[in-house]
Amino acid sequence: MNTICFASWHGYAGCVTSCHHAATVLGGTWVALEDGADPPDCDVLVLSSWTDAYAPMLERFGGKVVGRWHSSLLQTELSREGWKLVRLLDRVETVFANDADVAAALELIYLPDVFDCAEAAAVIPVELDGINVALPGEPHGRKNLLVQSAAFERSRAGRNWTLHLFGQTKRRPGYAHWLDLAGVPHADHGFLARDEYLAQVAGMDAALCASLSESYGYAAAEAVGLGVPTVATPAVRSFDAGPLSVRDPSSVVDVTTALERALTDEGVTSVQQESLHRRAAENEAVARVALREL
Repeated sequence: MNTICFASWHGYAGCVTSCHHAATVLGGTWVALEDGADPPDCDVLVLSSWTDAYAPMLERFGGKVVGRWHSSLLQTELSREGWKLVRLLDRVETVFANDADVAAALELIYLPDVFDCAEAAAVIPVELDGINVALPGEPHGRKNLLVQSAAFERSRAGRNWTLHLFGQTKRRPGYAHWLDLAGVPHADHGFLARDEYLAQVAGMDAALCASLSESYGYAAAEAVGLGVPTVATPAVRSFDAGPLSVRDPSSVVDVTTALERALTDEGVTSVQQESLHRRAAENEAVARVALREL
C-alpha cells in the first residue's frame, strides 16, 4: 500500500485533530504544515482543509493529493463559508448534492473524517467544583461564542457555574473583556496538550458547540465521545446530533433551552454517543475503501 500522510495547516486545532484521528484509525503519519513548507515524504498526501498557500507546495509534490475537509462540504457551501469552495473550484455555479459530487468535480477521491471513539476510553476526567460548561473554539464569527456565552449566563442565573474556554487566544482579549463586563465567570485555558484538553473536557457537565457555519465537528465529537452532553448544530448529511441539536444557533433562547436540557436529561448522552459511534464506523468504512482505491 502507498505511504500516506495526513496534513493539517499551521497546527489549527480542528485540522490537527482530524489528521491525528485519521492516522490513528487508518494508518499512516500526520504533519502540521507551515508557510513555505516542503511536501511531506509520502506517496499520497491527504489535506485536511484548503488554503491558497498549498498551491506552491503542491507544484513541487509529484505524488497523489486527496481532498479532505473536517466540516462537510455541503454544509460549507450552504453556510457563510461558501467562498471557500468558490476559491477552491474557481467554477462553482451551483450547490452540489453531496460531498462525493464536489470531490468528483475536483477529480479527487472523497475521504470522510474518521473519529477515533476508542481514544476516549482511557481519559481520566479532572475534578471540578460546581457546574462547568466547555466552550471550545477561537473568537471567530462562525464559532458563535457570544450567543453561546449569553445562553450560558441566562441558564446560570447567578449560580456557581463556570464557562471554560479552549482554543486560540490571540483573538481573545476583546471577547474576554466582554465576558468580564457581563460578569460571566470563566476560565480561559487556551491551547492545551491533547491529553490535558481531553481530561478537562471529560470533567465538564456540558459542552457548547453550536457553531453558525460548521457541522457536527471534532470539538463536539470529542465531547460526546467523552460522555459529555453536547449542544450542537445538526449536520446536513448522514449524522443527526440528536436531542441537543439547535435548529437556530443564532437564537439565545434556542441555545439556552438545549443547554438546560443537557444539564437535566440523563438520557441525552447515551443517544448522542450511539449516533457518534455509528457515524464513526460508517466513515471509517468509506475511508478504507477510498484508500484502497489509491
